Amino acid sequence: MIESLKAEHTGWVALFRRSFLSLCLPLSTKQLYSLMLFVMLAQAASVKAELADYEDSLAIHTPRVVFDKRTTWRSVHVRNITEQPAWYEVYIEPARHITADGSNVMADVPASLLEQLVETSASTVRLGGDEELIIELRAARPEGLPEGEYHTRLVFRQLPPPGSVEEAEQKEAQRLVALEKKGSLPPRDGVKIRIKPTEYSIPVQVRVGAMQADARLSSPELFMDGDSLWLALLMERDGQRSLFGDFKVLGLAAHLPRPDVLMIRKYIALDLPETEREVQLRLPDSIDLNRYDALKVEFRERERFGGDSGAILRIDLIN
Repeated sequence: MIESLKAEHTGWVALFRRSFLSLCLPLSTKQLYSLMLFVMLAQAASVKAELADYEDSLAIHTPRVVFDKRTTWRSVHVRNITEQPAWYEVYIEPARHITADGSNVMADVPASLLEQLVETSASTVRLGGDEELIIELRAARPEGLPEGEYHTRLVFRQLPPPGSVEEAEQKEAQRLVALEKKGSLPPRDGVKIRIKPTEYSIPVQVRVGAMQADARLSSPELFMDGDSLWLALLMERDGQRSLFGDFKVLGLAAHLPRPDVLMIRKYIALDLPETEREVQLRLPDSIDLNRYDALKVEFRERERFGGDSGAILRIDLIN
């Protein structure tokens, strides 16, 4: 989409230059270059204005939502990061039931129960320029729901402004899609369904029953990628639920009164059904490994995200 816009503007400007220059031959060289500069600036402004429609407009400051057996309500913090108002449809995708062994047993859970699993405090929202909003989520946990971890997503689907041409086009596109599904789409030349709403989403997990999980770190490897130093390691999971937390790397040495915090990386997930994943951590360019006897890697879950597990790995740098 962006490349096609750029190509379209490039062709338009070339035509504009040829037509305009044919009318401006009496101009001096200086005046001619000034005119060409004006045309180029106008092109840049036009491209920027059209491409702005395709840039991100919503920031979701809550990385995920986890309901454990102790929680019923959670909040999601969002902000419109543009200066223009924006409209969004807010909904929860159908949930999937994931068992401890990682199998998807959605077929064993009635669809009516999955639809009742999570509720939102709003179905549509309007956000003014740079406006923030808190969306409340509630875990219903209807009777008869089997134990396990349920995965879904909270989705914000961008809507066109009410009364706009885009809204009319979107409604027409939705009507044609509905007719096509029914097999009753009338013959019509030149029909183009080009509306693809922008969507933003975060994971939502609901845990039913008592579940635990343990994390393990192993197989560390330091390597260079260009001028950057990286630490790769293997993260493994045992238990009936997903893991979600932060990594911290510390430098240890006998001459230091306390460990140096070298880097922190937030929001690393190891979700069901996966039992392991590689984690790569980029170390600061200013780090000098000769200062340290060892590195200490810590993984720690956050209680707000439904966990209290942790793991520690020591990497000796001196043989």
